[in-house]
Amino acid sequence: MASSLQKQLQQVQNNNVLKAGKVRRAPSLLYEPKVAADMDLEEIYITAVSGFHELAVREPRLLHYEKTLLGEQSVHVDRLTLDKAENEKLNKECIHLLQLLAPFFTQKTTLKVLEWLIRRFSIHEYVADEFLLTFFPYHDHPFFARVLACSKPSSRPMLFLKPAIEMRVALSRADIVHAMIRDKDLLSMFAQFAQASAESNTMYPVLARFWAGVFLESMISWSSSNVDSNVIMDRLFLYISYAVSYPASTTFQISGFMCLSALAVSFPLHVAVIPPLLDAITLRITTDNIHQALICIGHLLQTQQGSIEFQKEWIERLEAYGSSRLLLELNQKYRMDKLFTMYWFTLLKSKKSNKGELLHLLDNSFTHLHISFEQAKLLLSTVSLQSEYSTLQSYRRVINNVDMQDKSVTTDSQTTGVVEQPKAEDSKVSKNTDRRALRSKIDSFEEPLKEPVDYTPCVFLADDALSDNLTYFYDLLHKFTKRIPFLCSCIIYGKEETSAVALECLEKAIISESNETDFQALLPTTLYALTRTSLKVRSKALQIISQISQSTEKSISNVYGLNDPEFENFKWLSLEEVRVFCNDYILSCSSELQMDNSYIYSYIGEKLYAEKKSKELSVKMAVTSFLTSHAFSSRFTEVRVFLLEVLHHVRGKVSGMKQQLLSPKLTNLSKPANAEQAKQVTTKEAEAIVKVFDQHYFPSLLALVKTESALSQAACKHLVSLQEKLKESQYLELIRSLTDVEDQPSYFIDTLDALDIPPNVFRNLLENFQFSSKNGASSKRARSKEGISAFELRKVTSVLELLETKDAASHSYLIAPLFDILNQVISLKDQIVSANYLLQLLLGLLYDMVCAAPVKELSPSIRIDTLVGCIRSTNNPQIQNKALLLVSGLSHAAPEVVLHGVMPIFTFMGTTVLSRDDAFSIHVIEQTIKTVISALVKLSSDFDSSLLISCFVNAFPHIPQHRRLRLYRMLLQTIGTHKFMSVILIQFAEKAVAAKPSQAKVVQDFCLTLAQSISPIDRIRTINQCSQTCLQSFKAQTATQSNGKPITTVKLEQLPMELDVSTIGTLRLKLLELTSTVCKVRNFESDLARIIDSDVEQFKLIESDLFKSLEILLELGDIVKSDQEIDYVYAALRNLIALLPEESFCAALAKLLHDERTLLRRKALGVLQQRVQRGAKVSSLVTLVPDVTFNISNGRDEETVQLAMDCLSDMAKRFKKNSEAFESAIEVVSGTYGLKSKAKDVQVSSIVCITVLSNTLGARILPYLADIMESVLSLLFGAKNDSEGDLLELACFSMMIDLFKVIPEFSASYVEPTIKAALASDRAFGQDSIGELLFDTIANYVPTRHLIKSILSAWTECTKLGSTAALRLLELIEMTLQNSTRAAVGTVYKSIFRFFLDSFDSRRSLFFAEDVDNVETKAVNVFLKFVMKLSDTTFRPLFLRLQSWAMEDLRESDPSGIVSRQTFFYNFLTTFLDTLKSIVTNYYAYVLDSTVDILSSKDTNSELRHLIISSLAVAFENDTEEFWIVPARFNLLVPVLLEQIQYAPLLDNKVLIKAITELANVAPSSENYKAINTPLLQHLRSENTDVRVLAIQIETQLYGRLAEQWVSTLPQSVPFIAEIMEDDDENVEAATTELVRIVDDCLGDNESLQDYLT
Repeated sequence: MASSLQKQLQQVQNNNVLKAGKVRRAPSLLYEPKVAADMDLEEIYITAVSGFHELAVREPRLLHYEKTLLGEQSVHVDRLTLDKAENEKLNKECIHLLQLLAPFFTQKTTLKVLEWLIRRFSIHEYVADEFLLTFFPYHDHPFFARVLACSKPSSRPMLFLKPAIEMRVALSRADIVHAMIRDKDLLSMFAQFAQASAESNTMYPVLARFWAGVFLESMISWSSSNVDSNVIMDRLFLYISYAVSYPASTTFQISGFMCLSALAVSFPLHVAVIPPLLDAITLRITTDNIHQALICIGHLLQTQQGSIEFQKEWIERLEAYGSSRLLLELNQKYRMDKLFTMYWFTLLKSKKSNKGELLHLLDNSFTHLHISFEQAKLLLSTVSLQSEYSTLQSYRRVINNVDMQDKSVTTDSQTTGVVEQPKAEDSKVSKNTDRRALRSKIDSFEEPLKEPVDYTPCVFLADDALSDNLTYFYDLLHKFTKRIPFLCSCIIYGKEETSAVALECLEKAIISESNETDFQALLPTTLYALTRTSLKVRSKALQIISQISQSTEKSISNVYGLNDPEFENFKWLSLEEVRVFCNDYILSCSSELQMDNSYIYSYIGEKLYAEKKSKELSVKMAVTSFLTSHAFSSRFTEVRVFLLEVLHHVRGKVSGMKQQLLSPKLTNLSKPANAEQAKQVTTKEAEAIVKVFDQHYFPSLLALVKTESALSQAACKHLVSLQEKLKESQYLELIRSLTDVEDQPSYFIDTLDALDIPPNVFRNLLENFQFSSKNGASSKRARSKEGISAFELRKVTSVLELLETKDAASHSYLIAPLFDILNQVISLKDQIVSANYLLQLLLGLLYDMVCAAPVKELSPSIRIDTLVGCIRSTNNPQIQNKALLLVSGLSHAAPEVVLHGVMPIFTFMGTTVLSRDDAFSIHVIEQTIKTVISALVKLSSDFDSSLLISCFVNAFPHIPQHRRLRLYRMLLQTIGTHKFMSVILIQFAEKAVAAKPSQAKVVQDFCLTLAQSISPIDRIRTINQCSQTCLQSFKAQTATQSNGKPITTVKLEQLPMELDVSTIGTLRLKLLELTSTVCKVRNFESDLARIIDSDVEQFKLIESDLFKSLEILLELGDIVKSDQEIDYVYAALRNLIALLPEESFCAALAKLLHDERTLLRRKALGVLQQRVQRGAKVSSLVTLVPDVTFNISNGRDEETVQLAMDCLSDMAKRFKKNSEAFESAIEVVSGTYGLKSKAKDVQVSSIVCITVLSNTLGARILPYLADIMESVLSLLFGAKNDSEGDLLELACFSMMIDLFKVIPEFSASYVEPTIKAALASDRAFGQDSIGELLFDTIANYVPTRHLIKSILSAWTECTKLGSTAALRLLELIEMTLQNSTRAAVGTVYKSIFRFFLDSFDSRRSLFFAEDVDNVETKAVNVFLKFVMKLSDTTFRPLFLRLQSWAMEDLRESDPSGIVSRQTFFYNFLTTFLDTLKSIVTNYYAYVLDSTVDILSSKDTNSELRHLIISSLAVAFENDTEEFWIVPARFNLLVPVLLEQIQYAPLLDNKVLIKAITELANVAPSSENYKAINTPLLQHLRSENTDVRVLAIQIETQLYGRLAEQWVSTLPQSVPFIAEIMEDDDENVEAATTELVRIVDDCLGDNESLQDYLT
């Protein structure tokens, strides 16, 4: 109680404290600044936490900040109160959180979290640069404009954002890039930020791409602006090299590869830089970046002119990720021959590599590689001539004839592993060497005779021959006996030049036959030549076609190839048909065919098109047959592919013929016996073959699908293109073929994905499916344990996987068959190895279908009990989650069926699913709540909600903390917050009863958070329902059975079980505590205020519920017995009343303030006081003043009286403008039960209340003032002797202070007793310093004329109380004088002077003997301030009176007392002269005679003598008007002053020395010097050593002060100095030595005292 009163009194003393103004604008990402300024921080926090939990599902690392930056304690963090280290730590946490949030910036949930960081932690100021840099990649997003508007960038590089910040607009990419190009510091800042993000593992793809884009654009801009390449490298290389070598972020590393490649291409790097880069890159290779890394390395090596040694360690690192195969692919797309050659050469030479596998890969790809001749030689040097790889062997044989010089070069290359560029000076030698080698090859060449002949190496040799010399080609041609096949090979496989020469030679061969031979067999090869890129080749081909067409029947005697086995399966054209084909079909469009090498494909198809029978049909049929036969049997793959592509474009009547002729080949290739032949078909040929056939050849195409060759993939691809023409039976057959395979190739899966499968096909695949066992199953169809066929499992799994990829939601017709399979799998789960996967697949498909097309009725196969059993029997979280989702989907269709299994489901969820923290489990829980529970609520309004809710309440400890609020809110929204929030609270209360204190605190905090998240009207209803439950529980507890015996258990409908009577009271107590907590939810009152403003009708309903709750709580307060329960009831009642609007609040409070229950009235007073302190409208609450006063006048309970007075005080302070309402209260407060009470605490409270009321009422208090002051003064004087009266004294003095401030004129009569009381109190000037405050108030507010009178009256009391009281009273006078004007002092100066005369006489009266010096000093100082308020005219008479008082008044009546007054007087005079200096020096004229008399008297004591000399010294020192040089004064004073030397042992020598020296200084003349020096020298011969020493010191000081002026007395002084120099006394000798030294200094260098002495 005491501490509370002390706080109140302290508030009274500091009643001038101002409240801080409200912020009008606030930075915000979600709201306008003006709106944001008025938003409550708690509201922003709740919003941020909800968004944070949503983001934490996607980024678990965010959970680290759940208890720090997003914890509840963060609401109270104030950065202004943190020290530097704490702020820096907070900055680091904020930056890391920003980096984690950056990937989700475009989501509004992220803005919610950022809003909290801005409003609570001011990230837009403390980490402004990082705040902006984090979201730079989203520069063009509207959200970034909001970020800019909030930001306050602090660094110089960021100042370019200022225009965008002012305009509140987003930035373009060009704005940022141009800024970084112009400002290298900005680019460096951004690069370092990206680097820091990578190091903290917070790099995300958008930032990595933006980083790469900025660097590339900067590089391009600087390069185009001719910026020096070294400058560009300095700016970028370090950051790029860091990016490529950083392994934690793959996206950042890939961006680095991209930039490094661009940098290397634009500005070739120094050769010394490459090895460290390659080492760093290869060290950090992963499966995700190997592709990009190889491209980057390729660019680095490709741009180098020098040689780089490719180390074996790099090879080993790269080969671990299959780089050899990748390089084969990349070499065909990019220019990276250097890397390819280095890598493969080193790999082939390595002993650790599998050389056989590598050579096989190289053999298959060698003809497609983009490498130079020298690089090819280097690679082939590793291949032996006996190698089994045909392609490599052919190339190796060509190279084998190179001379020894070439071999030595190759050998060098092999040993070093380095691809060296040929030197310019060696090019000529190298050329001659190549020519000789080529000549040697041609000379030693022999025609291959073994059939079938491979002309490919011969073509390469022909290419080399033509590149050097045409003669070489002809020499090579003459080596062949069968030249036409060789020439055809050159046309097809040779270079463009080789092909042209071969065509020319072929034309000569045709011409040489004089048109006697039909060369139509060469038409396919010639037609293929029309597809070559060289215009020359195409022209030559047309010329050959023209030659072939010129043959006539008369001239033809032979058909080329007719009897050749190679052409035995060919169809032949008649000469007329040849002529028509060549002339009418080909040569008629020669110009187009010559210009466009691709026109031939579509052109022949157009020419052969025929819809109806016509004259040309037979020719078209013959040509089609001819082309088809060549497409079937040509020895050249390229020709076959070409003709098949041409035939693919043939339509109409002739299309059937091509298919008929080609179908045998299709059939043969699909036969298992011809599997090896099928494998030799290339991918291009396979695709060309199958494209010829349509859906009518489905069986043949399907047979190809089953082959293990390129034909299978081509057939699959073609069947996909024909799927619109397929029948359902064909679909079914195709899908079974694709799924009935043990190991499905990837293209089977791609084919299934591409097929648009009809519904009946899926139905046929799934209906009537039964798991069975067949004893005759093959090894591939081996059985799982207990006999379930593994083949059947794989088959159904494949179909289900296929269905999963085909938008399962659109196949709702399959729900029944899928449920049949699901039931089988569940029943046979223990016998199926892959049952878990199969269950997940089935459940997922069914859920998608049920959601897309809700089931309206259940088929017999849809069994909910089976699903429930599956949920409860499995431990697999995925199966449980998917089964729960399926149950939730079915709940709409059959809620009755689901109802029977719902409780086991939710019991299971409480122990398993609710404890999981992954995103999918959360989705499952939400869907289950939304659908299953929603369906149950719709089905039956009276279902057992308590049992359902208990599942979730029991699971509370297991639910992840950040999931709890969202989960329970969703549950409430589903079942109805207004009905079941109270049930949740009641069950939580029941759990808290048995929980540990720490766990109970967690439950209570969560209940508060949950209550805060619901609407105000639901909170009120919850409070109402909880209060009703408490009342019902008490009635049930006290009820009896029908037989009159007390009951032992109680059943509450909100709980699923009965409770023992002994625990029901504890539960009620805990529930009351929770209810009270809910009543004081944050922002409850403000939420209600908003409803009042927006919806009056709704508020009426809320108000009605509030009053119902009040009635229930009041009733409960009447019947409960436990003190603790009563406390909680009243706490809830207090919190609930505080929510009422003003009018309702006043009505309720008025009733409660007159209630008979004392405790209730106290609670009501507390509620009222709290409402007043928080601020409220005057018009309503002021009406409660009489009701509050009633609790004072009632007076039956002291504590209640005190609370009422405290409340009345707060109301008076708050409602000061309505002062008339408090006039009646002052009489009650100062009456019998207040001020005049016997209880000290009540007295103190009443005085505090009166203090406040006096401020409020002002002059209205005057009628009661006399009575109040009488009581107060009585209490005040009585309290000083009371050991426990400190608070009472404090309260009384505080009241006096306020009275003197408010009504100083009317309270003047109480000043004197107040001063006396304060002086008499030992505590007034103690720790609380209330006495100082009181005196300060009196000095400032009470008029001077009244105050002086009171002070004079109090002096007598001071003389009795001692020196401390006297000093305090003198301080009061001092403050009064300081605050008074001259005019005010002038009216009472005589009274004041009389007071000072009395105070000056303290030394004589012995009032303060122990401390008289301090009192006297204080009095003198205060008197001087009094003097300063007077004019000279006014003060001189007073000074003369003071002199008379000191010198004359007691001469006859008290001779001994006069010495005391004289002592004081000269003490005052010294201070007076020292303070006012030369202004008052002439005042000494009034006391000079008296001073001489006193000094001359031998009876004068040493203290007085000392004070006189001191006053003279000050007077001499401050003489600026030649006052003392006047002979009358000088001559009168000097003898007396010098006589004082004889009192040397009794005086302060320093004061006397100063006085004599200062007198000589202010009276400078030789006469005066002589008058001083003569008596002074006489003292040098004194018998008293002290006198001699003092005289010597005075002489020394005079020489030192006056110097040359005093030297004039030296002749007179020399004899005396000589005498004292002979003195034996040590002190005299020492003083004389100092004197001689000073004299010598005065005489200067030319003279010395010794000169005078000698």
